[in-house]
Amino acid sequence: MSPAIQTEPDAHITVRDLTMAYGDFVIQRDLDFVIRRSDIFIIMGGSGCGKSTLMRHLLGLEEPAQIERDPLRGALYENLLIMEVVKNTLNQGKEPQLYFFRDSKGNEVDLLVSSAGRSFTAIEMKSATTFQPEFTKGIKVFRQSVGENIDVRSLLWYNGQRKTTYQSTVVSNPLLHGFSCAPEPKSEAQNPR
Repeated sequence: MSPAIQTEPDAHITVRDLTMAYGDFVIQRDLDFVIRRSDIFIIMGGSGCGKSTLMRHLLGLEEPAQIERDPLRGALYENLLIMEVVKNTLNQGKEPQLYFFRDSKGNEVDLLVSSAGRSFTAIEMKSATTFQPEFTKGIKVFRQSVGENIDVRSLLWYNGQRKTTYQSTVVSNPLLHGFSCAPEPKSEAQNPR
């Protein structure tokens, strides 16, 4: 059961006095926060501080197998990866220049990392364990929309095992292969599955 209850008129999620523990080991104590519908809410912290446990509590997930069926699986995966990009960028002493792309037809790219304003790394993220070529559709549309004046490098991050390149997009699992936002030199692979 989720501890989130609505108590304020404009609140989407309200958490009061939440303590998370495994047995006698307390991970977080007396958490209080409100998330409104228009808020961008970031859960950030070091390894083992309770980020995943908090998400599990908010979503009411009690068994690991539940995440495989949860409709928010993709969103959780994307947010995990975006926060890793933010942390890695901040750890390099840089300000993250992060954006997303969505056109009027619903084509989108999950993350655009800007370099000096004239270059972007377009990153599409999928929680799937098997690569599908249609995963790169948003990247192709973004490239077409910006034309030749802006350099676009592209990555597709997914939850699979293989690392390859598909039509100039590096396909990899950043949890296995690293979070570099700089693609490797171009090479074509016919079957990256």
